[in-house]
Amino acid sequence: MVPIGAAKLSLEKDGFALPNYSDSARVAYVLQGNGVVGIVLPEKEEKVLPVKKGDALALPFGVITWWHNKEDTEFVVLFLGDTKTAHKRGEFTDMYLNGSNGIFTGFSTEFVSRAWDLEESVVKTLVGNQIGKGIYC
Repeated sequence: MVPIGAAKLSLEKDGFALPNYSDSARVAYVLQGNGVVGIVLPEKEEKVLPVKKGDALALPFGVITWWHNKEDTEFVVLFLGDTKTAHKRGEFTDMYLNGSNGIFTGFSTEFVSRAWDLEESVVKTLVGNQIGKGIYC
């Protein structure tokens, strides 16, 4: 039996789902509304696509996505995928590139400062003081 994972993304007007990637390949199906998705495949340039109710997108393992709703109505996306090689069978595990759960919070501010060529005080503001899953300055 193949362990299928499912997840739902729901965004209100001006809602933004931060850039992340999943530990499984998925299919995204737009259940409601219109929105925009940013897709970054490994070693490729970002593609920004408008999506609407009824659209389906194949999202291979390793792809980075972000989602935005600029409409007045709710934007809902259903994700389905095979999770046999996932961290937890039957579940998607998403890794965020920023925010309080972002990958850069695992590094020292000195390291990130050098990597981004920023002053350490700026890095502390951008990385060290984040709340939730967003970027706050």
